[in-house]
Amino acid sequence: MILRPHRNPMETPLTAILVLLFSFSCLHTRVFVQADGTASFSHTIPYGQEECLLIRVPKNEPHIISGSFDCLDTRLPTDPIRAALYNSDETRVWSSNYGDAEGSFSQKGSGKHWLCLENGLTYEQLDDKKPTKPRQQVTRTIGFALRVKKSARATANDMLG
Repeated sequence: MILRPHRNPMETPLTAILVLLFSFSCLHTRVFVQADGTASFSHTIPYGQEECLLIRVPKNEPHIISGSFDCLDTRLPTDPIRAALYNSDETRVWSSNYGDAEGSFSQKGSGKHWLCLENGLTYEQLDDKKPTKPRQQVTRTIGFALRVKKSARATANDMLG
């Protein structure tokens, strides 16, 4: 993982930082990206697992959290893949459908949010699903982009003082 802050993130005001935390068993990698910016990554997820990224948005200022995802494994079926965005109450505010090879979202929010990328974690539990063949139970690579910008109202309030 590449860490590319333009300056020391701890010197940047809280309102200007988006923090993504990738959780891989015992390893935690932090990526700092200025708000009003974009971060793009790809991640390999084993079958039957989900990886969630923590997005920290200032609590007192609404921001627009938007992004997209794309399954980079073009020769594999995308049936068990799903992406979802959860708000600070851990309520799902957006979700792709199982099998979507790509998708995008845009939500207004503040506080903590989680972007979760799933490769078959709950797919096996669907009632109307056909059994998954062993050759489809493979690790997949998902690319994703995140953008965080102040909402129009917050920007106007900053300008008006």
